[in-house]
Amino acid sequence: MRSFLSVCTGLFVASVSAFAQAPDSTSRWNAYAFLAPGTSTHIESGRATVHIGGGAERFIYQGLSVGAEVGPVITWTAPGRAAFNPSFDDRVHGLFSPNIAYHFLSNTTDRKLDPFLTGGYSLFFGIGNDLVVPGRGFTNTQSGYNVGGGANFWILRKAAMRLEFRQQSSVWYKTMDVRVGMTFR
Repeated sequence: MRSFLSVCTGLFVASVSAFAQAPDSTSRWNAYAFLAPGTSTHIESGRATVHIGGGAERFIYQGLSVGAEVGPVITWTAPGRAAFNPSFDDRVHGLFSPNIAYHFLSNTTDRKLDPFLTGGYSLFFGIGNDLVVPGRGFTNTQSGYNVGGGANFWILRKAAMRLEFRQQSSVWYKTMDVRVGMTFR
């Protein structure tokens, strides 16, 4: 009998708290996927890259959110080489970035434009081949930072086109790209 009363009390409290929420006017989560052509520098040589990735963010207070993303960065061309010639030790690596973002307009379904700024930690890590660092040889990881900004253009209630510029930097590796993708609530 005691457990029955506990279950009933828990269900009552949960149902009352549901009434306090606005009916589907805000989303506490965004998930996104992107394709990002860009450029990179690694030990003084520029290369074109393609960054493919995805992530999610949780809104913690008004327009402030925390999130993370992950995906490979693929060297597209190399100096003096044809496109898609994978002949370098750092041709494919992974990039993981936990971030903080601020969305300037409130995250409601009424808004069609959602501009934001973002920044945080970046972890470059080797996939297949290690990253080359002068004086240290091969290494599996490099730590750095990232900054960027962009906007979500909400075309449907739960889907938006995402356009963003992002720079990711470590001591030996820097990449800048323009991201085009989709955001989902």
